[in-house]
Amino acid sequence: MDFEVIDVDQSSRADDIAAISQYSKVPRLVERDLVLHEANIINEYIDERFPHPQLMPPDPVMRARARQLLLTMEREIFVHIETIERNLKSADK
Repeated sequence: MDFEVIDVDQSSRADDIAAISQYSKVPRLVERDLVLHEANIINEYIDERFPHPQLMPPDPVMRARARQLLLTMEREIFVHIETIERNLKSADK
């Protein structure tokens, strides 16, 4: 699978991100006419589009546990990233 990762500074590139979709969120996957946001949706799409090797476990119970872990990380860890980045920027000044 060929892909390009583009790091985006959301504070200075918000217009570019908004032009792709009404949701100014990252990460974002753009493939031809398909535009996806939300990491879990992107992961599931990649796993179905390119099934070898699988990103998610083949066992339904293990897949459910992996999805639960991803949701927990989103709700309990990733929500703090913006605050951490903001604090790091203000510490650099």
